[in-house]
Amino acid sequence: MLVKPVQEPDVWRAIRSMYGNEPFIRIVKDRAGFQRYPDVKYVIGSNLVDIGFEIDNRLGSSSY
Repeated sequence: MLVKPVQEPDVWRAIRSMYGNEPFIRIVKDRAGFQRYPDVKYVIGSNLVDIGFEIDNRLGSSSY
């Protein structure tokens, strides 16, 4: 649960600052379409990790 309200750009900045230069971590976000959220089927058998999130304002929480 989040302690204070957070906006999507704030979360993206935090994730990019931590993982932006990592060669095997991909940050996933597509508003609609093929890869909207991370999915195991795109990284299985590889050394890649896909990271994404969604903020649920109804609950005041964020899902990773």
